[in-house]
Amino acid sequence: MPIPEYVKQHLCQVLGEDELTIQKATGGDIHESFVVETPSATYFLKFNKREHAFDMFEAEVKGLQRLGQVVATPEYHRHEALDKGGAYLLLTYYPPGQKTDDFWMTAGRNLAEIHQQRGVLHGSDQPGYLGTVAMPAFQDSSWKIAFLDGYLQPLVEVITQKDQFDEKARKLWTRVRGRIPFLIEEATPSLLHGDLWSGNLYCAVEELPLWIDPSIRYGHREIDLAMTTLFGGFPAPFYDAYHEVFPPSPGWPQRESIYHLYPLFAHVAMFGLAYLDQANHTMERILQNN
Repeated sequence: MPIPEYVKQHLCQVLGEDELTIQKATGGDIHESFVVETPSATYFLKFNKREHAFDMFEAEVKGLQRLGQVVATPEYHRHEALDKGGAYLLLTYYPPGQKTDDFWMTAGRNLAEIHQQRGVLHGSDQPGYLGTVAMPAFQDSSWKIAFLDGYLQPLVEVITQKDQFDEKARKLWTRVRGRIPFLIEEATPSLLHGDLWSGNLYCAVEELPLWIDPSIRYGHREIDLAMTTLFGGFPAPFYDAYHEVFPPSPGWPQRESIYHLYPLFAHVAMFGLAYLDQANHTMERILQNN
C-alpha cells in the first residue's frame, strides 16, 4: 500500500525538501514501514492509521531513548499525529548488515548490559504497549505480584473481552495462576527490552546490533531470555556471550515455559485463536512439570 499523499506532503514540509522518494520497506506486522530518501539523508518511516497510533509511537520513542543510554538504537527524528488521520515515527535509516557470530556475541553482551540496569520497582510507572496491546501502568516491589497482575492479567483481560479464552484455557489459567507464585523467584528489577524476538534486533553494517521496537519496563530478566527462545531461539553465540557476562540463576530452564506465557498471551490478544492452542499446551506443560 503506498503512503498517503498527505503524509508525503507533510514530510516534505517538516524536512524542508521539495521532493523526496518513499519506498515500501519489508517487514513489520503492526505498522506500515517505508524508506524515505532526500538529497541529504535517508530515513526509516513508520506510519499507522490506528486510533492510538501516536500513543504507540510515544511509548516506542521513550523506550528507544532509555535503551539508547546503554546500547545502540536508531537515531530518532520526530513523531506526530496528523490532522488527516494516523501518526508516524521518523528514524534514521541504516542499511542492513550480516548477522554473523560476532554480531550475535555483541548482542548477547548488549542484553546483559541492559539487564544490569536496575530499577526500584517491577513494572512501569507509565502505560505502554506490547505490540498493539495497551499495557497499563503497574508497579510492585514483588516480582511475583508484578508478573501476575502487571504482566499477565492485563493480557488475560484483553483476551477475555475479545471472547478468545475458551473454557479449557480459563480452567488452565486458574490453575496456573495459583501455581506461579511457587514456581518463580523474587528478583531485583532489571531493565527489559520487553518484546525481544529476532525481528526486533536489527543488524546494521559492520555487524552492529540496533535495538528496536522495545516495550520497556522493569522485571525479571528471564522474561527477555524466554522471549528469545519462544519461536526457535537465537544462535548459540548470543547465549554464550550473555551467560559469560551475566549468568542466569540456577533452575532457569525449568522456568522458561512460565515466562513464555507473556508473549503467547500477547499473540492471542493481537492475532486471535491461532495462538491459543500453543498457550494451552504451555500451561499444560507448566502443570505437568511442576
